[in-house]
Amino acid sequence: MNAREGCEQDADSQEEQDADSKEMECVMTEMTGATDLTRNAMQATDLMRNAMQATQNYNAKIVEFASANCNATLTYFSKLATIKTPSEFIDFTTRHAREQTDILTRQARELTEMTQKLFPKGSS
Repeated sequence: MNAREGCEQDADSQEEQDADSKEMECVMTEMTGATDLTRNAMQATDLMRNAMQATQNYNAKIVEFASANCNATLTYFSKLATIKTPSEFIDFTTRHAREQTDILTRQARELTEMTQKLFPKGSS
């Protein structure tokens, strides 16, 4: 082999290495992009799962509160039937209204806290 053939082979070899290197770069870039997409999809899935769980918890709490409030109303009416004087009626009704107002305030506060956890102020 003469010197000229050796230089041509070195040039061809260098071109092949450059082409292989560029191809490897492209593959690595595509793999990085695929990894990022997978990571983003997993994060989105986690967010959706958390939002669904929080929504289920919120709905369960609403049902719990509705049941408690219905029971309180039924108890109120059953005890109301046993009242004999107007002053007893006023005392009993006032006490019931005050208790229910406190309960409804606590329930509203609890639902508000649950909503704020689901939708933090900085998320919009």
